[in-house]
Amino acid sequence: MALDASRGRLYVSTANGVVAVDTGSGQTQRTLPAIPAKTWRRSGDYLPPVVVPTTGDVLVVNGPKVTVFGPDGTEPVREIPFTSAGFQGPNGEPLVADDITFDAVRGLLYGSFMVHSQVSSGIGGSFSVYEVDALDVVTGQVKGKLEAYNLHQMDVDSITGYLVVNTGGDAKVWAGGNDWPAELKGVGLAPDQSFQVDAQRRRVYGKAVGGPLLELDLDTLDLRGVTRLGADDKLVCYDQTAQQFYLASANGQLSVMPVSALGDTFTASSEDGTAPGSPVRDLILLPDGRLAAEWENSEVGFSSDEGGYWNGKIEGASALAASPQFASDQTLLVALNGLGVFRSEDGGKTWRISNAGLRNFDVDWITFSPAYAGDHTVYLYARMGLNMFGFPRAGELYRSPDQGRTW
Repeated sequence: MALDASRGRLYVSTANGVVAVDTGSGQTQRTLPAIPAKTWRRSGDYLPPVVVPTTGDVLVVNGPKVTVFGPDGTEPVREIPFTSAGFQGPNGEPLVADDITFDAVRGLLYGSFMVHSQVSSGIGGSFSVYEVDALDVVTGQVKGKLEAYNLHQMDVDSITGYLVVNTGGDAKVWAGGNDWPAELKGVGLAPDQSFQVDAQRRRVYGKAVGGPLLELDLDTLDLRGVTRLGADDKLVCYDQTAQQFYLASANGQLSVMPVSALGDTFTASSEDGTAPGSPVRDLILLPDGRLAAEWENSEVGFSSDEGGYWNGKIEGASALAASPQFASDQTLLVALNGLGVFRSEDGGKTWRISNAGLRNFDVDWITFSPAYAGDHTVYLYARMGLNMFGFPRAGELYRSPDQGRTW
């Protein structure tokens, strides 16, 4: 769907064309005779139309072209070729965009085209290669091209004109050419969720696999806030004026959540419980007499009675480390899958995001420097996944000079 707020019209893609609905009466005003292209990204739904705010023109991607309609009438004003030059489909046909986003400030229509796909359980595995073209809808010329692997989502920062993309679950910012000002690996963004960009507040919101809703800094992609959602909940819309999200459950129920629900801290569970029945990966004897355990099932917990009962449990943990000065500073660091590092200064009761500068959230271990009392240094290692031949790539070693606050 696309909203023309100044004219009070909602444009909806259908099998019979694009229908213009009056937002006040709900009555159909006109039907534009152009069948939008379908996209596998939205379960076979049609690509949405695009409204040019300054003119009221409506853009419809129908096949390897963009059909332009004026703000009134049903006859096309013009057509613009919109395909990936130099590439063809399996039968020699021009490629059709399978996703689009529009930069209304610069008049650029971005379209993603799958130019190569491989499905394999052997060397190289399964992957897809996409070309993203930036089409100037006034001149009809392509102003920029981007190549990306496993492209899932894209949206535009209206202030800078940069493109924010989700490639294989990683978040990236593209400024044109080979310029990538920011990147965040290991965050695990869901492939079927849309980015929600708030350019004025310099934030981008996205849902990760498994439920967390993330608030990222639009310029650096640093994690600023997080909240848990249901695993099947989808982020469908963000109201910038009211600063609230619209979420859809698996059975189609809508709910509203304010931006203030996201935060940079969380409190661990205080309920006592038994061990999770998983092998212990690491065990730390804290100076206050408690045990801190990390289990293979990615849980962390604390025990005051030598392992009889456990509290302060945290799920989804990949690493845990205690400060050598724990007796005086009560500092712990934990890495959570897809969320990076959190810091506790009260022995594990409350935790705060501690990710500034960390560009990879796939953390495998954290360790404090042997000379920590003097140099305040912490190290962590982050994995990098597999290369095209199926072998592990060399990971990344990060260093924090300020007790794990920045990396």
